[in-house]
Amino acid sequence: MINRFKRWVIAKLFVFVGALTASIPAVDMALGGFGLDELYGLCVAALVSLIVKIGVKTNET
Repeated sequence: MINRFKRWVIAKLFVFVGALTASIPAVDMALGGFGLDELYGLCVAALVSLIVKIGVKTNET
């Protein structure tokens, strides 16, 4: 059960990160190309760690 949930969360994360990564160039061009890739990378990393923590807490209870 836990393994299935972890696989589901990881699959959703890959889909989300893939969609976000695909939209970065368009957003970057729209904002004038400030080189926001580092900022997006940090946001994605923070979001992924938050989602993983929530998933772990959900499995523990």
